[in-house]
Amino acid sequence: MGIRSLRTSESDLKDALGRGNRVITRWEVDALGPEGIAAEIPTDRPLYVTVDLDVLDLPLVPGCASAEPDGLSFGQLRDILQALAARHRVLGFDVVELNPMLDVPGGHTALVACQVVLEFLGAVFDPSLKGDGGSGKA
Repeated sequence: MGIRSLRTSESDLKDALGRGNRVITRWEVDALGPEGIAAEIPTDRPLYVTVDLDVLDLPLVPGCASAEPDGLSFGQLRDILQALAARHRVLGFDVVELNPMLDVPGGHTALVACQVVLEFLGAVFDPSLKGDGGSGKA
């Protein structure tokens, strides 16, 4: 989900589709919305989620070597993850593509990654947090 790269070749896309994957482009994310994306995934089996930080817009993740412009906002990613947690049994997840050697001195990308982890764990283990963006309001 969130594919938008010029580096994604047609053969890579065909291979992914040939293995039975559903590829959701960056532009489809806007059209489907969080609930629509969550509905694309069958609910009859547990879900493992990998968050590649380059799905986020370039300025949000300076410590990601493959970040590109026109990515998702943090809010979009958070809402999608919350929709997944509300609809599916999440078995596990990981966050990839954080390179501390590339990050800005304040560790901006690391902080974004930590926030993704904390908010997703919150949604997985406390469904009452769904939709509040961490504000404590439902």
